[in-house]
Amino acid sequence: MIDKILPALTACALLLNAAVAKAHSSSTAWLALKVDDGRISGAWTIDLLDLALEARIDKNGDSRITWGELKQSRDEIGAVVARSITVSQDGTPPCVPEVSGVKSRNTIGRASAIVTLTVPCVFESSKELRVNYRFLFDRDSTHAAIFSVDGASKGVFSNNAREIVIAPRPDGSLKSEKDRTESRGLASLAETFRIFLREGVWHIFIGYDHVLFVLTMLLSVLHPLWRTSVREAVKIVTAFTLAHSITLFLVATGHLTLPSRVVESVIALSIVIAALNNMTRFLPGRAWVLAGGFGLIHGFGFAGALGELGFEGKSVLVPVLGFNLGVEAGQLIIVTMILPVLIWSQGIKGFQRSLIPAGSCLAAITGCIWFVERMLEIEIF
Repeated sequence: MIDKILPALTACALLLNAAVAKAHSSSTAWLALKVDDGRISGAWTIDLLDLALEARIDKNGDSRITWGELKQSRDEIGAVVARSITVSQDGTPPCVPEVSGVKSRNTIGRASAIVTLTVPCVFESSKELRVNYRFLFDRDSTHAAIFSVDGASKGVFSNNAREIVIAPRPDGSLKSEKDRTESRGLASLAETFRIFLREGVWHIFIGYDHVLFVLTMLLSVLHPLWRTSVREAVKIVTAFTLAHSITLFLVATGHLTLPSRVVESVIALSIVIAALNNMTRFLPGRAWVLAGGFGLIHGFGFAGALGELGFEGKSVLVPVLGFNLGVEAGQLIIVTMILPVLIWSQGIKGFQRSLIPAGSCLAAITGCIWFVERMLEIEIF
């Protein structure tokens, strides 16, 4: 029976891995502007892979972008900005932001460029501003850019909404055109929520280490009584969810930070320890403790690019809530697909005695390799 099932399972796993490996992450950028007495400055945070599609920043063609290459590409990045972003008022020609600085940011699972912008024109505070955004839409129609002014969310640029109008308030501050409606910006908040919800779902599906940790933890809940397996799985998922939600919020709001190398290394180590628990049962019936403890570290990983998005005050709540719910939705999909299969597989002869230890051993080896790679910043495979 096992000989017939294993080849099919192996083929499915290889096909799934290939499909995920070739998939392209949802493309999202952040454009945060500040307005001070008619003068505009800001920052544009964009994925390095997206930027490389429009500018030649990989100077030596080795498919790796270093800080030195990024620094040398300021003119190319400036040309991309000129093609992608303009600010104008009625009766004035579009004004192109100038690049005043470029720096890189390496977050877990994503490398980004933060382009500091200065708009050379001076605008009247009594007139509407029009911000036009055209980056990458011709290549990727799903690209989106979260837009904020003075730390407050103003909307989302998309292929179907490339311009946002910012109207003046009596006190001289700005508001989006959508704020004129009774909803006072609920439409833009809903779009922001949708974008981050999508990002959260995608992040869990491409987060091989997070998924492997959850799957390894699920192996510890298996019991002859399926109700017991489900109950223990609920405890593990709940503990993991609560823990990573706490650190996700703290990181996103700037209250907590850890070096990404440490976070990534401990996440890899969590897989090893979860696998060892499956083989030695040093925490019998209390696997949820491991899930909760390491969930705090995984929260740093889930935070990813959310820690420095430029959202302040209440405006950060919508992105964090959307992203976190997206992570939970993706996680729930994975668990509800895998857990019934694992429970059913207990009827296979030798599953408990051979396949669970073998799967746990494979997970432990993978976690060890990732730990060494991340801690020493090397590539083994």
